[in-house]
Order: sequence, then structure tokens, then C-alpha cells
Amino acid sequence: SGSKKSTAQPPMIDLKDPLSATPTVFEGFHRKSNEGQSSKKIENSPKPEHQANKKNKQNKKPKQEKVTLEEALKQLTTTELSEIVTDGRAKFGSEPMIWLRQVAGCLQQHFNLVEEGEDLLFEKKTSGFPLLTVDQKFQQFLRNTLSGLKPEIRQVFFSHCVSQLLAQLRKGLQVYGWRLLVQALSRLQPDLVISNLDSISPLVRLCANQPRHCLPLLWCLEHVSVYSVASQNLTVWGHIYLPVLCDRNVATKV
Repeated sequence: SGSKKSTAQPPMIDLKDPLSATPTVFEGFHRKSNEGQSSKKIENSPKPEHQANKKNKQNKKPKQEKVTLEEALKQLTTTELSEIVTDGRAKFGSEPMIWLRQVAGCLQQHFNLVEEGEDLLFEKKTSGFPLLTVDQKFQQFLRNTLSGLKPEIRQVFFSHCVSQLLAQLRKGLQVYGWRLLVQALSRLQPDLVISNLDSISPLVRLCANQPRHCLPLLWCLEHVSVYSVASQNLTVWGHIYLPVLCDRNVATKV
């Protein structure tokens, strides 16, 4: 007789609650990497347009209105220039060109809102323009400041003003401050052109075919000759004006 077969059922595996897989080190690293990238995207996301526009509006400075040359001349004061001269003499007593350049720069800046006009020789202005139209106190300040310099320093400063005037003209900038200084120096020491002929003559010939550069320069030299003696006038004429007479654009104004 054979043995009886067992009727017991095999154990059943419950699939309703399967074991969850243990996360590996790689999966944890991958998850952190993805989280970092998503946070970077949030940080680097473009700012709202209205915020950018708000900042642009804050950075924009209001445009300053242009003024006429006459208005700018009336607004000239000695306050800032006096401080520059006083401080400059105290700090650079043996090097006056340092603070003289500062004076010139401040004066030039005052006319930044004035555009260079078409009347390059001030033919439509009164005699002595622009120097004689500014406040008397300002005229006296310039006269006292320049007369306090040694003649050789005035000569160097005059040459500096003329060269800077031409350099600014080449850049298309206004030169009213330089012209004012040259005019003031000319009245004080008329022989300045004679002393600087070797440096000025080449400058004039260099820009002879450019009226907008040459005419303001000739205007400055003309003011020197106004206050010079006849013999000095002839010297200036022969070295400065005669060489440019061959250019029609300039010759008609000389």
C-alpha cells in the first residue's frame, strides 16, 4: 500500500505590501543633483520686466537744458575757482601749472551745456567779447590770478591753453573756457605770441584747411596782436597769418 499524499497547502506570499527597494548611494546623489539644478534655475531666472524697467528709470538722469553762451557768461562766479587757486597755492606753490590746469578745467566745464556756434570769430558780438561781458568781479579775479604768475609761467600756460583749444576743437567740443583764458592772458601780456611763435606757427599751418579748427585759433592770436606794438603785429602777421592766406576758407576771414 502506498503512502498517503499530504493535503497541506504551500505557504502563500502576500503581494499586497511588497518590500520597497532600498535606495542606493547613486540614486541619492542623482536626486540631490537634480534638486541643485532646479534651485539654480530659479536663482538665475530673469527678473520680472517691471523691476528691470524700474531700475532703468532710477538710473536715468534728467537731461540738462542747453543754454546760450551769453547766459553761461552771466552765470560765471569766482566761488569754486577761488577755492582752487587758494588750495593750489598752498599745496603746489612751486608748481603753479598744476592748479592752473585745474582752474582751466573748471572753467571749461562751466560751458559744457553751450554748443559751439557758427560765429567762430564772434563777428556779430561787441568788441572785447566774451571777456568784457562777464561780471567785473570775475574779470578782476582772472586779472589778479594771472598777474600773480611769473612771466615765464604765463608763457607756458598760454601755450598750454592754445594747444588744448586746438585739441578740443578736433574732438568737436566747445572751447569757450580756453578762449576766455587766452583773451585774459593776451590783455595782460601781449607779447605772448612772439614768445611762442615756434610752437604756435606749426599748429596754425596744421589746421589751415579746417576752418572750424583754424578760425578760433586765429581769433585767439588776433587778440594778442590787438594789445601789441606795431613791430610785434608785423611779426605775428608774417609768421601766423601770411602762411594761411592761400586757403580760401580761411583767407576770407583773415
